[in-house]
Amino acid sequence: MLSGGLDSTACLFKLLEETKDDVHTFYVKLENNDRKVWCENEAIKRIRELKTREFTHHHGSEFDIRGTSPNGVQPFLWMTASIFMLNKLEGKRKRLCIGYTAGDSAVEYLADLKAHWEYMWGWMGDGKLIPMYLPLEKRTKMQSMDYLRRLEYTKGYGIIEHLWTCEDPQRFHGPNGSGYRACKKCIPCERGLEIGLVQP
Repeated sequence: MLSGGLDSTACLFKLLEETKDDVHTFYVKLENNDRKVWCENEAIKRIRELKTREFTHHHGSEFDIRGTSPNGVQPFLWMTASIFMLNKLEGKRKRLCIGYTAGDSAVEYLADLKAHWEYMWGWMGDGKLIPMYLPLEKRTKMQSMDYLRRLEYTKGYGIIEHLWTCEDPQRFHGPNGSGYRACKKCIPCERGLEIGLVQP
């Protein structure tokens, strides 16, 4: 599930660089925060334009969902969207790849998430259970950032400048271009400041 943020982008490039998997990404629009949708879409657009190994991106309004993290609704909804997506894809061996990183609050609930995934797949999934794969589970955000920086240095990818970071981004236009300014107050911004992704 590609949002254009650090975690999902590091997850994507880990798959592209370290496996020969046929990689499919899709975007879930969380309607509880419409303020960041345009920014995420811009990040995804630019990441898709980078000269990397090809991957397939599925972008459809059928995955627009409501929900917030605190009440547990959001993981339920993105798992539902994932099942719909995986049911569409061809192939005998599939896995759901999620970019949770050490330090994310959700990591402490991974056992519960996996149990819910197994239950929901049994209810809605088509065929044998698809495993949940968490390649960044033991990697910190700083390590993910360093990984992308190494790729930029060795492969010439311009990844980091395109990453989305903020829950409340502000548009700006100027003589040297346009983009967004991070609020520097939300949790993603606080984490981004720690690792140098957001400028003070």
